[in-house]
Amino acid sequence: MKGNVWLFKKPDLPECHLIRGLASQSIPQLVFMRPEIDPPASLNMPSIRVERLSVRSLWDPSAIKAIRAALSSERYSTIYATDTKPLANAIWAARYLPIKVIAYRGTCSLKRLDPVNWMTYLNPRVDQIVCVSDAVLNYLVQRGLPREKLVRIYKGHDPYWYKKGTRTQLLDLGIPKDAFVVGCSASMRPLKGVYEMLLSLKYLPTDHPVRMLLVGQIRDVRIPRLLKHEPCRSKVHVLGHRNDAVAWMGACNAFVMPSLYGEGLPKAVIEAMSLEVPPIVTAVGGMSELVQDRECGIVIPPASPEAIAEAIRLLYQDPTWTHQLGQQAKQQIESRFHLASMVKAFLAILNG
Repeated sequence: MKGNVWLFKKPDLPECHLIRGLASQSIPQLVFMRPEIDPPASLNMPSIRVERLSVRSLWDPSAIKAIRAALSSERYSTIYATDTKPLANAIWAARYLPIKVIAYRGTCSLKRLDPVNWMTYLNPRVDQIVCVSDAVLNYLVQRGLPREKLVRIYKGHDPYWYKKGTRTQLLDLGIPKDAFVVGCSASMRPLKGVYEMLLSLKYLPTDHPVRMLLVGQIRDVRIPRLLKHEPCRSKVHVLGHRNDAVAWMGACNAFVMPSLYGEGLPKAVIEAMSLEVPPIVTAVGGMSELVQDRECGIVIPPASPEAIAEAIRLLYQDPTWTHQLGQQAKQQIESRFHLASMVKAFLAILNG
């Protein structure tokens, strides 16, 4: 079988292990990555070649030349791009070559009037679009993309990749030993709903020892103002961006992803579930595919601080059920969102 070319800004853990899975079957893999990023050690395999490549714009002649040289070698049959600029250059590089162009879409957003989308996802040269969830796939169908071009492949994970943090870490932040800690790890833009999550504190009973732990860059200007006032000032702990965000979330009693719209399938939710931390998620995008309500987490309506507070209250008041939800959350990842399923699904479309 001919191999695959991958264009990444920076491959995440599932993508690295997907490439390893394909390479383990003696399928050649060529990975183009930005020069300033060190290649992950997981890509160090005989069948995987990593090349440094800058893609500066939607039409970058030097990048197109390098990509086309690889595609012209007749070693590869597909090229896969995960971002707009790499995809645009992949399309240029694959012109008049018998190469299958595959794109990736991870969010429920696509503007048909945006000319950039006509150069990329709406371009007829794109043979297939891998959607991270059914919600993304259905969204693109509603936007007029041909159903036959779309395939849903969940990003595969392995719970054993992730390690829990400890309660000692939380104590070091000044969080009381008996606190019920609710975590959220996200790039905190308004659409993520973290502002609404913080508002939920005023709907919780005052005798509930709930603390909130936020990890990630705060990009919603309303949040810093809210943090200056009670109850947030005494009950919310902010860590900012952390490379070990997963471990911190693993030390929490529950995890909240309160997004308002646009979600595909948030990695942070999968990571928390892998660590047996029960999730509270809004019924937005693919999160309802990931979390079955009251079976492996709690699903609530978006933009409702009252619903967030009620979900937290239910978990706090029933530790046994909370523990069971956490166990079932991990089982959900192992059964429906495992790496092995992702590799199998990709083999099917690469052979198609």
